[in-house]
Amino acid sequence: MRGGSRGKADKYHAPDVIRKTAVESGKRHCKEESLNQGRGNPEKDHKDRSEQDSKETKEMKTDNAKQGKKRIARRFYRALGMVFALILTALFLLNVILPDRDMSLQEKRVLKSFPAPEMSRVLEGAYSDEFEAYASDQIPFRNAFTRIKVFWDRILGKDESQGVYRGKDEYLIERMDRPDLERVSVTLEAAAAFADAQAAETLMVLVPNAVSVCEDKLPALAPSEDQEAFVTFVGEKLAGSRVSLLDLFPTLKQLKEKDKEKPLYYRTDHHWTTYAAEGCASRVMEALGRTFAAGQKLVPVSYDFTGSLAAKSGFSTGVRDEIDLWIPDREPLYLVTGREGKKATLYDAEKLEGSDPYQVFLGGNEGYLHIETDGFGKGRLLVFKDSYFNCFLPFLLDAYETIDVIDPRYYDGELSGQLLQNEYDQVLFFYNINTFSRDSALSLILREAGYGPGF
Repeated sequence: MRGGSRGKADKYHAPDVIRKTAVESGKRHCKEESLNQGRGNPEKDHKDRSEQDSKETKEMKTDNAKQGKKRIARRFYRALGMVFALILTALFLLNVILPDRDMSLQEKRVLKSFPAPEMSRVLEGAYSDEFEAYASDQIPFRNAFTRIKVFWDRILGKDESQGVYRGKDEYLIERMDRPDLERVSVTLEAAAAFADAQAAETLMVLVPNAVSVCEDKLPALAPSEDQEAFVTFVGEKLAGSRVSLLDLFPTLKQLKEKDKEKPLYYRTDHHWTTYAAEGCASRVMEALGRTFAAGQKLVPVSYDFTGSLAAKSGFSTGVRDEIDLWIPDREPLYLVTGREGKKATLYDAEKLEGSDPYQVFLGGNEGYLHIETDGFGKGRLLVFKDSYFNCFLPFLLDAYETIDVIDPRYYDGELSGQLLQNEYDQVLFFYNINTFSRDSALSLILREAGYGPGF
């Protein structure tokens, strides 16, 4: 009985044992799987570790490469800075050691001299501009730097260099920069004071430049100051004084429309041509109360002229300009006295073979010239001028007995003494607009003689 009961109990408890055994087996299996997962697959782990190492190695190499490039860049810029500093130091030393140049044969112009510091100019801020212009003119190897700049500008498609535009039909045209109106006002006040102190009639002629007469030759969207507005400003400043202002814009524009084939300005130089000067001669003579002598001709003396704008800008156009002399049918006898003595001509043919053929007119710029004629005309004329007047002077010979010509940029005499020795019937200020807008020499000699602000 007792044995039967145990057998029956065992019968009923056997499934529990089996279930327990299965559960324990399952737990062991899960635990083994968990352990296997924790340990990972050795092959897979090795592969993962290799990939991680490879990734870290690549990142390290990339970082090293970047650091290497930075080190090379730092060394390069440090070396470049040292080279640049050495160049600047060398240029500075050369600028100090080498004497200042008076003339640039390539640019065919007088270079700026060292500006003496004046407290008033320093406080006005004008001295820094003057010193900058001096430093730019006197820098060693200036011509080489200009050529390099022009080369790169041409690659970049620029049509401007050193204030000169490369225009259409191979024209080089000088830009007009914003004028210092305060400086211009001082000059005009000095001119007005001078005219008011004289008994002579006074005329101011401002000749427009190619930038305002030949606008059709400019590159597209080329900026420049308005020269007609500048002439209006001058007229307003001179209003009420004894100085009359002659506007040549209408005359030159009519001349341009009359014959578009004849150039009013040289293509490679900033001057107007003898043809343009002749076209304006009757208008100027009329304003002076004189008559322009009829009967004359223009005679070519050079077909190979390359002017100051080509030299200044560095542009090589390949064109050459023609220089003409004005020869009247009836030329008065006259005697010209200058720094080289007396001569019976206004022209210097030897200059045609030199570096600047434009100096055929008057032999170049000179501080003072005295001209006496054989008496066809009457009266004494005093002229303050720039180089635009050089080819214009022959038109006046038949109208005056005596003409004294002063270029303030080169004049080293005493104007007050000149006025005491001579009594003039008329005074003529003759400038191109670009030069007059930035000139200070005229104001200087007039103020030194006692005319203008401060006197």
